[in-house]
Amino acid sequence: MQLGRMAQSALRPMIVGTDIEAFRQHCGGSLGGLFHCMRYPGPRLLWDGSTQEFVDEAGAAVAGLDALAGELVVLRDAVGAALAGSASAAVPVSMDGTLLRGQDGSAHYRIYDLIHPEIPAWRQVNLLADLFCQLEQRVPHVRPVPHEHTPAMKTETRVARWLATWKRPGCGGVLLKRPELVYTPGRETPDACCVVMR
Repeated sequence: MQLGRMAQSALRPMIVGTDIEAFRQHCGGSLGGLFHCMRYPGPRLLWDGSTQEFVDEAGAAVAGLDALAGELVVLRDAVGAALAGSASAAVPVSMDGTLLRGQDGSAHYRIYDLIHPEIPAWRQVNLLADLFCQLEQRVPHVRPVPHEHTPAMKTETRVARWLATWKRPGCGGVLLKRPELVYTPGRETPDACCVVMR
């Protein structure tokens, strides 16, 4: 992987807060009904479905990942087909994820979010589950990060105990999302929270 010039893509990560208590209050005092997923340690990369570039958080193009980009094109086109007939079906889907390396040095990509104006978090979870039943063999180095329903924790003690379960090797933290969250590149959202584990 090489960092190079500034990307043609203007895509930048959505800005997510890290204050779990403020987020819990924003959600009405409970975390029940949310989605959560693990955050992998490793470089966070966006993939722009229009320019087919990998972009780091600062906006630099990341080279040397052509094979991985080819797999993401397959997924992008499958998402586009699933959106056929919708008002923004012509907008290519982009992705936010983490780059991982296999023991043999191969590049793998784990998707946290699809970036599209018509795909809220709840639809993304269902859509990716359906698509990967069909595409798993065609995109062997790409996988969505599994999302689960969050238990209804209403006290700081319960939240702290739950967060402690995420302190384990290979886990960089936990990302929580409201089901209606729509990814907004480069903007701050109150509808998600990322707790980083050290």
